[in-house]
Amino acid sequence: MEVKRQSSLLVDAVEGAHLIGVSRATFLRLDRRGLLGPRSVRLGRLVRWHRQQLEAWAAAGCPPRVRWMRMNGDAYGERPDSAKSGISRATGRVTGGLKIRRRA
Repeated sequence: MEVKRQSSLLVDAVEGAHLIGVSRATFLRLDRRGLLGPRSVRLGRLVRWHRQQLEAWAAAGCPPRVRWMRMNGDAYGERPDSAKSGISRATGRVTGGLKIRRRA
């Protein structure tokens, strides 16, 4: 008897990379540079992404994280799960838990 595996709500980097059609290294690089729209979720030591958010992000044309956050209303703390990280109204820069570093 064959067991059908249901698609999980949260995916790891390998499955997330497969969803958007890139390698795992590229997926993690996009996330680290702030070019992957959806933010990751930490479950202890595990890092996961919401499957629906990745699919919606790809359908929206893969905008950078800052634009994706603005599009979804969690940039200025309008959503309950946005906490203190987001986009500063005054400067338009990333604040709080989101640190996007640029290479010199």
